[in-house]
Amino acid sequence: MYWFFKKLYSLVSYNRKQIIPSAKDDTEQACIPDFNLKYRMVYIAFVIIFSAYILSVFSGKLGFNLNHNFMRELSICIGQIIWQTVFLKIYLKVKIWDYLGNMMTVSLIGTLLLIPALLTNFSPSFYIIYFGIVVLMMLLEHLRRCRLLKLNYLPTISWILFRITALALIIWLTFKN
Repeated sequence: MYWFFKKLYSLVSYNRKQIIPSAKDDTEQACIPDFNLKYRMVYIAFVIIFSAYILSVFSGKLGFNLNHNFMRELSICIGQIIWQTVFLKIYLKVKIWDYLGNMMTVSLIGTLLLIPALLTNFSPSFYIIYFGIVVLMMLLEHLRRCRLLKLNYLPTISWILFRITALALIIWLTFKN
């Protein structure tokens, strides 16, 4: 048990500036841990799996004839990481892992906001509106985090393009059958 909590503490510690970023990270008083790729990748993997599961359950409430499909949502989450890495690696250079950690926290926030809706039983219209509000909150948080990382709108534009592409693909595959 001690080992587990020690590893959990390390996971949170090494990713704390991605979980709760601050504009004062560049000051002398900033207490920023060394970068640890292993813990960043574990954090990203955790968020991907957790988000894929919650999204697979939530998608059934949207009323678009979508079944609970963990693999579909997992593919979308992994696709987001690949998309952002491919399109932003040259632009972000050394900040790519900080950006990916922050982007995963935005996804985690959105996922956590979807959980209360899973406990309710309303019409599909409610869930579509609720999902739209969550996506808007995620967009605003993504913009805020990009500003803290001193990035322009390119990561957000790429993030939105992926979301639109994934949505179009899901709609096409759903209504094709």
